[in-house]
Amino acid sequence: MPGLVSILLLTLAGTVCAGGVAVGIVFLVKAAHDAEQRRRSRNAAWAAQHGLHYVHEDPSLKALTRRDPFTATRSLRFLDVYRGLHRGRHLVAYTAYERIQRSDDSTSEWYAQVVAVDLPALRPFLEVKAGSAGRSRFEVEVFNQRFNVQSDNLRYAHDVITPRMIEFLLTDPRARATRWRMEGRWLIAFWTGAPDKRAIAPVADFLLEVRARIPAHVWSDR
Repeated sequence: MPGLVSILLLTLAGTVCAGGVAVGIVFLVKAAHDAEQRRRSRNAAWAAQHGLHYVHEDPSLKALTRRDPFTATRSLRFLDVYRGLHRGRHLVAYTAYERIQRSDDSTSEWYAQVVAVDLPALRPFLEVKAGSAGRSRFEVEVFNQRFNVQSDNLRYAHDVITPRMIEFLLTDPRARATRWRMEGRWLIAFWTGAPDKRAIAPVADFLLEVRARIPAHVWSDR
């Protein structure tokens, strides 16, 4: 029965091929899992070298900043979290991540690296980024041309952005490249794109320079 033999052989071949594909998939999944574990181990080792503690994910960081682009409408995960002290101040750094499903069923990935140092007290929202002036304008016109300051309270914005702060932001090259905000108990900087843990300490240093120039009366509840 040549026909029956052929059918059996084809069935066997199909079974073998299917089994091979399944084994291949299992192998790829395991390889990806092992690579991820090695990456996390490297991150933990790097954190330990810099006096920080590392965890892979921390959903509680959703509360750290809720302003654009970290709004509640996004399905964000908070990955590769580093915590500890930096120059005597509490520091937290992490990657905000979202996998975006498009209408054509394709997907893309969005990343933002966040670095934050603590503030002495809860304060209203204020943000400084490169760009021309927003609602808050200041006496130094070149500053208005280079920086956009956003705040819910204009008086508070002028309390923080003093002539001393303006001079620092105009003369320090890091200021044009760093978007930073005060929100709640944190002074926060972030940038979108591929995360780089090597940038955490330099950005934290810049934030502490900013923090040192905020007048002491800003922390009082007057």
